[in-house]
Amino acid sequence: MAWPLQQAVADHWCGSMPDGDARSARSWVLVGDAAHNVHPLAGQGLNLGLGDVQALARVLQERGYWRSTGDLRLLRRYERERKAALAPMGLAMDGLQQLFSRSEVPVQMLRNWGMKGFERFGPLKDWMARQAMGLDPRSGA
Repeated sequence: MAWPLQQAVADHWCGSMPDGDARSARSWVLVGDAAHNVHPLAGQGLNLGLGDVQALARVLQERGYWRSTGDLRLLRRYERERKAALAPMGLAMDGLQQLFSRSEVPVQMLRNWGMKGFERFGPLKDWMARQAMGLDPRSGA
C-alpha cells in the first residue's frame, strides 16, 4: 500500500475528555508527528517535534503555581505558538515539493535559476540553515 507524502496538521492539538467521574476530565495534548507532519523533503520532522516538546515544557514551567498542568488555557497557548511556528516551514516544504514535482520545462528552468541564486546568496542561505536548525536567526548563537 502507498499514499502520497504531504503536509498534514491536526485541527486541535489539545483538549479534554471525560474521566469516568462526571465532575472531572483529563486533558490531552499532541506533539510531534501526532500533531503535524511535513513532507520529508528536508528532514525537518524531528526538529519540529523537538520544538513542540521544548515549547510545551516552557509553557508548563512558566505557569502560575495555582494552575494545573492540564489547564486548557496553558495547552492552547502551546498550540497557538507551535501552529504559528510550523506554518512557514510547512508552507516552504510543501511549496518546494510542489515545485520539484512539476515537469514543465519553463518551471524547471525557473526553479533551477532560483536554486542557483539561492546557492550563491550566503546571507539568505545562512538564515535558512538557522531556521531549519531551530535557532534564533537574530542571535549569534
